[in-house]
This record gives sequence, structure tokens and C-alpha cells, in this order.
Amino acid sequence: DYASLAAAITAISPTGGTLVINEATTSGNLTIPSNITIKGTRKGSITLTTGTTLDIRSPIDVGSYKFFYNALAGQGTVSFASAFPAPILDVNWWGTNTTPGTTDMTTTIQAALTASGGKGTVYIPSGSYVVTNTLTIPSPGASYAPVTVKGDGPFLSNLINRAAVSTPTMLLTLGLAQLDGVGVWGDLNFPNDGLH
Repeated sequence: DYASLAAAITAISPTGGTLVINEATTSGNLTIPSNITIKGTRKGSITLTTGTTLDIRSPIDVGSYKFFYNALAGQGTVSFASAFPAPILDVNWWGTNTTPGTTDMTTTIQAALTASGGKGTVYIPSGSYVVTNTLTIPSPGASYAPVTVKGDGPFLSNLINRAAVSTPTMLLTLGLAQLDGVGVWGDLNFPNDGLH
């Protein structure tokens, strides 16, 4: 038990080890170094202070449920851009698909894509995820750093585009990206441009 997440990182980082998160709040920008493994309990979570960045460079094992709070656009920022090897990021860490096919998951999925820094894997578990604006895969800023958007199969993990007319579901801003096991569906009432 530590008084704060910052205190836990300071105490563990000289030798490395496992940091089990029950409930924590950031207090300023924090970096979790690569020699610390993050584990979460079933109800574990990190709440980010608005305007702060949590730079995670370590392995993470927190299940497939919401783990980051106040971590969407305009709030706090979670970044795995410096992590090596590139992690597998679960979109459920940023939000809950409360009513599949109805809940707008655009900002949640975008938060996971942004946190990837344009490398590694962003995992979209089984379910229908409504998208109402273009999702952008960031550029990794390196010559070779592929990103994979991975699901459980095109009829299991689905992006449902309900964006305005002529709005693409996903925009690839780098030369190397892969969609694996993700269905991308339009909607008769929302004609759109698919993938770009």
C-alpha cells in the first residue's frame, strides 16, 4: 500500500516488480517505467487528472474492463507510445459498450488508437461498436512501426458507421496498418465512405 500512484512508482522503479492497482488517481504527469508490470484487480482503476499524461512503458494486465477514467479527449491522456514491446490495448479499458449497437463508442475507440502511438495492437472485443465520426490511426513517427486493429472476427467485432454522409469510418494516416477480424458496416440511414 502506498499513499499515491506516484509514490508507488518511485518506490518500485529502482528494482522493478509488479504494481497491483486497486484504485489510483494521478497527480501530475507520471511515467511507469518498463521494469514495472501493471496488474489490475476486478475493480481496479486509474483516474487521470484533467490535462495530465500517464506514460506507460511497461507490460499491463488489467483484464477487459474499464480501467482508465477521465481519459478521453479533452481529459487526461494515456500513452503507450514509448512501450516496448508494443502492447495490446483493449478498447474496453477506456469505456464500456453498455448497449452494443446503440452506445456511441467513437471517443472510447479513438482514445485507445491514440494511446497506441501508431504501433502495437488495438483490440476490439466481440460486440457492435457504433462510430459517429472518423477514427484516426496516428502516425508512429518512425519508418517502421505497424499497428493492428484486431477483433474476434468480422461478424463478432463490428464497427457500425453512423456518421454523417461522406464521413469515413477510419482514416489511416500511416503507411502500415492492418485490420484483422473487424467488420466495418455501414447503415442504410447513414451512407458513408467506409475506410480511407
